[in-house]
Amino acid sequence: MKSFASKNKITFIAQIYILIQPLLDFLTSLMTRFSDSPLTIGVIFRILFVAFAGFYLLFLYKGPRKKTLALSYIGIGLFGAASILSSTYFNGLNTIFENTKMFFKVFYLLFVILFFFALYIGEKFTISNKNW
Repeated sequence: MKSFASKNKITFIAQIYILIQPLLDFLTSLMTRFSDSPLTIGVIFRILFVAFAGFYLLFLYKGPRKKTLALSYIGIGLFGAASILSSTYFNGLNTIFENTKMFFKVFYLLFVILFFFALYIGEKFTISNKNW
């Protein structure tokens, strides 16, 4: 019986996520234009992907440099949490949602790079042109 962390499932999720990026951006632009809600589908999917990447790096990844990658992920998360908490302390609770959203916008790329770097060094994951 294969585990959830099998190479095929993790790389499949990564490929699907890359392939749906244009659709997420399109839906996000529509939601921004025609909705008053500050929470868009793009933000939701990106937060879920960052959580998935963290789960993978901290619990499922068994390749080289695990400690470095996990500590980097945790360090970025702790920095973000400290930033959000200090901003909330000085500016009040009404800023917590906006600061959390801004944190994910700023540090999203670092989380994604850590995840794909772990896939590359651990599973030799590359994107083939057969997907396109």
